[in-house]
Amino acid sequence: MARSFPDDDSRRADSSEFESGLDYGAYAEDDASTADRTQDVDDPERVVDPELNGEQATETIHRPDPGTHSTTTLDRSELDAMAAGDGRPAEQQTPRFLQDDPDDGQDTISASSPVASGAGYDEEPGREPVAASAAPGLAGATAVGAGTAAAGWGREDRRREFRDAEARAAARDEALEGTPAGPRVLQVLLALFAPIVLLIGAVRLVASPVFLWLEYHRPGFPADAYGFTTQDRVTYGSYGMDYLFNAAPSRYLAELQADGSPLFTASEVAHMTDVKVVMLVTMAVGLVLAVLCVLFMVSLARNAKGGIRRALFAGSLWLLVLMIALAVLAVVGWQAFFAGFHSLFFADGTWTFAASDTLIRLYPNQFWIDAGIAVAGIVVLTALITLIATWPTRRRRIDSREAQRDLVRRRAYWAEAAETDVS
Repeated sequence: MARSFPDDDSRRADSSEFESGLDYGAYAEDDASTADRTQDVDDPERVVDPELNGEQATETIHRPDPGTHSTTTLDRSELDAMAAGDGRPAEQQTPRFLQDDPDDGQDTISASSPVASGAGYDEEPGREPVAASAAPGLAGATAVGAGTAAAGWGREDRRREFRDAEARAAARDEALEGTPAGPRVLQVLLALFAPIVLLIGAVRLVASPVFLWLEYHRPGFPADAYGFTTQDRVTYGSYGMDYLFNAAPSRYLAELQADGSPLFTASEVAHMTDVKVVMLVTMAVGLVLAVLCVLFMVSLARNAKGGIRRALFAGSLWLLVLMIALAVLAVVGWQAFFAGFHSLFFADGTWTFAASDTLIRLYPNQFWIDAGIAVAGIVVLTALITLIATWPTRRRRIDSREAQRDLVRRRAYWAEAAETDVS
């Protein structure tokens, strides 16, 4: 017996057969009208199409949209198997595996073998399973299921290989970015030479007629006890400063007179000649070191990005430490410090004079103290400015590293291009 099955939108498919069909995607769109379908009286949950003479049954899944049904046609034996197989153990069901689509790189789901009857399919040999792609909602549910162990291994292997490749690339980049031995040596030499050049430059600034004039006119500078006026000191003292850096012989000082008598004694002229030699050699060394520092900077700018900054930072640091140590020694015992400094460059007995001699009257003890303070002030101030300007902040380190990477990549590209052109 059969009765007419109305197209009632309020009816919900809540039987185990309907759930199995929905869960495993065993449905297909069917645009045909459902007016001719009938319902089995013995089994109200089963819908029978009279045109199929009872050999096939149609499972209906109601959608929220009124008047629209999604159906799939199954054999009666399949429906019976679906009803009886929902309780089968999960291990009898064939898992679906994630497979990588080589075209788009996304994971898709497919069935590697016919699904057991518990999943809504017959185990009859030769029967083709319904492709999982027919049920889009099933893909996400199965992707996170227990049947993805093999796919998980595959993805993990690929991720491990990707991480290993990244590590190898990073190691290669780090090896390329590492400063070679040559630039490293230049950095060390620049860190050593640049502070010496700064120190020599400060000495040259102080040993000038400008500093001499400022010193003689500053408040509190001691007057000459033997009659030199400030103007006399400026005039005679400037002769001494000029002699240290010009090409004139010792006669330049020996022939100077004051009140009809020689201005300097023979021992004073000899000492000034020794001082001139020391100063000229020092200035020559400073000039050579300055030229070398410029060359080092040019080379580092081309081959080691950030090398100049690192070298100047290190040089400023050790120079500040040195100046602090010298300042402590000078403050603790100025006379011992002054005598030890002269003993490094002059023979004993050639640099000591009486208080009435011209050199002491023109360049008294206070003059050398002020000169030492001026040199230390110039050096310390310049070193502090350099230290702040080259301080290795995080941003500066990152910028230097990125600039070095760009340099290495450009050179590698040029080398590859050159090899390609040659070949």
